[in-house]
Amino acid sequence: MVCLSRCGSSGRLQCIGDNADYWYMAEPESVREAALEYAQRGWRVIRLYGVHRSKSGTLICDCPLGYRCGRKSGKHPNVGGAWQHQATSDPEAIATWWEECPNSNVGLLMGDGLITVDLDRVKPGDTGPDGLEEWHQI
Repeated sequence: MVCLSRCGSSGRLQCIGDNADYWYMAEPESVREAALEYAQRGWRVIRLYGVHRSKSGTLICDCPLGYRCGRKSGKHPNVGGAWQHQATSDPEAIATWWEECPNSNVGLLMGDGLITVDLDRVKPGDTGPDGLEEWHQI
């Protein structure tokens, strides 16, 4: 599973990262539209918990754990158990999910020709290579 959101008006896809400095907070309607677009491509979508920022700027997951969620904030399914079997490309099911939880993030079920490439960005204090720079070199 990978979580994606649209990046501004450019339409580029951006993966949501672990570090709060790298989070791109998309408008809920654009995430819903992206989920529907992925479904049109035949990709199987899964609804993920959304996130919101506290007054201090900390990211807080919309799941029952809230601020205790930690690194999984906004990156885990919000459809109950057996989420792998609930992933869908049915636009009606996807629209219903976002009507129920408009602040949701979107995940994609990998397989059927989809793969995930994890491009970690260098975080403060890291000395390793920047995944995005390496990707451009490939």
